[in-house]
Amino acid sequence: MVFSGRRLIQVLIVLNFILLICYVLAFRVLEIPSYTFNQWFDIDSEHNLPTYLSSLQLLIVALLSAWRGEQRASGDPAHLVRFYRVMAGGFLFLSVDEVAQIHEGLTILMANLGVNSPFPGGFGIWILIYPLLALGLLLLVWRGFRAFLAQTSGRSTFFLGVCCYLGGGVLVELGSYFFASPGEASQFYFVLVEESLEVAGQILMVAGLLERNRDSVLSLSGGSALRE
Repeated sequence: MVFSGRRLIQVLIVLNFILLICYVLAFRVLEIPSYTFNQWFDIDSEHNLPTYLSSLQLLIVALLSAWRGEQRASGDPAHLVRFYRVMAGGFLFLSVDEVAQIHEGLTILMANLGVNSPFPGGFGIWILIYPLLALGLLLLVWRGFRAFLAQTSGRSTFFLGVCCYLGGGVLVELGSYFFASPGEASQFYFVLVEESLEVAGQILMVAGLLERNRDSVLSLSGGSALRE
């Protein structure tokens, strides 16, 4: 069975570009006076088309990670297989989080327990909690992580994607707490940069894992999508 990774990347790029353009048109150019239409394409909102696509892309990363972890014929050692499985679980959680708003709800939950975010407006306590959880998981599979780094196939593309995803989802969002004003142009541009970096990161991670999985039992053709 042959699956075209290059075609998948092209489709994801086109879909995300269309959604970003619709967001710009609806909120900055045309300013369409329709709550329903705006809600469909509001990349700063939840339960809509951009959220669904973002969740789907994270799910693809999780599935590609799980697939690699299950490929006995690839010759990966047991500690590397465990790393792929943990990574698959982590991205599956992020995929669910995207639609279930777990990290937003965490702020409310912690506030009810008497733990408030130190950031302006009391937002973003997940920025302190999630890295601690990720670090704990990474320490559990440290040997597998080192083996993951030792494999060069798709490595640069994947980690460029990680940097874009974290840069948008953490650094830019953190900056918006301090410098963006709700309803003002500053918030619009922060959101646009944040979400653009996040989706670019997701696509790059997918491309990196397609390249990594190119030699697995299932032939993932076009894994080097960014080079072809």
